[in-house]
Amino acid sequence: MPSLARGRIGAYPAVMEHATARFRVTGMSCDGCAQRLTRVLQQTPGVEKANVNFAEGRCVVQHDPAAAPRDLLIQRVESAGFHASDDPM
Repeated sequence: MPSLARGRIGAYPAVMEHATARFRVTGMSCDGCAQRLTRVLQQTPGVEKANVNFAEGRCVVQHDPAAAPRDLLIQRVESAGFHASDDPM
């Protein structure tokens, strides 16, 4: 279900559609890497929440697919120096 975004467009509240993207992330060597990647993803417009787990090598991102499509999320992971692939979970 859509939720209201923080801003307003004209007299109507902005609506953000939600999707959840799951990735396997390789190239992390410590929990600091996971924390840095979490910050990078959360600074991406359209990302509501990101959770990167170093121990499991997984990343879960709640996002607006119109503002932050899956391909953009993968680019952000790779620009931070890691590799993202689809997570079947």
